[in-house]
Amino acid sequence: MSDPSPVFAREVVRHEPVRRDLRVVRSEELTSTMVRITVGGESLARFSSVGPEDHVKLFFPAPVGERIARDYTPLAFSPDRLELDIDVVLHGDSGPATRWAGAARPGDPIVVGGPRGSRRAPAGARKYVLLADESALPAMSRWIRAAGVNAEVLAFV
Repeated sequence: MSDPSPVFAREVVRHEPVRRDLRVVRSEELTSTMVRITVGGESLARFSSVGPEDHVKLFFPAPVGERIARDYTPLAFSPDRLELDIDVVLHGDSGPATRWAGAARPGDPIVVGGPRGSRRAPAGARKYVLLADESALPAMSRWIRAAGVNAEVLAFV
């Protein structure tokens, strides 16, 4: 088997693992089943997420001795405001992410870890086919931005 085409080569960037104690800045209902939570804090000063499929780990409030975490692709990061936007699908259950996102208010604490690493979009690709359900919309959005204005993108949601 030959090596993959350099057109599809993806640069890997490693990040130092960091635990960030952040606070909810605002919460915005996007649809009846999706909410955008913006978190912020000084510990985002060295935050980096350069790959379209990067993920961070959100650690939700839990009973002592337990650790409840879920992975999310951050939609956007504002280095000027030190804010990170995370879209959460409200699945209608009482899971920890739905509970937290449905009740999140400015000032609420949240711990965010990561990303541990990034894989940049292939620099030479000019055509993309993307498929996503609502939980993958932040990643799809990042892929579209990473593809650039000269690429052709066919997206199925």
